[in-house]
Amino acid sequence: MIEKTVGAIAHLAPLELDEIKRAPKEQQSKVFVIGFVDFMAQEVVLMKINNQEIDVPFEFFETSGNGSKPDFDDISIIDFGYTIAFGKKYEASSHAILYAFEPGYKLACDANKMAN
Repeated sequence: MIEKTVGAIAHLAPLELDEIKRAPKEQQSKVFVIGFVDFMAQEVVLMKINNQEIDVPFEFFETSGNGSKPDFDDISIIDFGYTIAFGKKYEASSHAILYAFEPGYKLACDANKMAN
């Protein structure tokens, strides 16, 4: 039996990608354009338009308040890269992922909170 190691590659829809390419760099830094599931490593690999890779362990994607669980066999990138969907009932925001796994993003968010 062959085990699955990497799932399908998800990417932004072409029209959404074109819009993100024209967006200011600050906006580009807050979205993902490509992603896939690495079943062997038990993580989701997400990439920004600048090719920066963020590796997110499966454990990060907890069961939601309504009991929905991520379907790692069905990944998609939607909402102009601001949302990662795992099946029809589970979504994770790019903000939550970046806040947890990109120190510079977290620092900028925290500094913004302090300024306001």
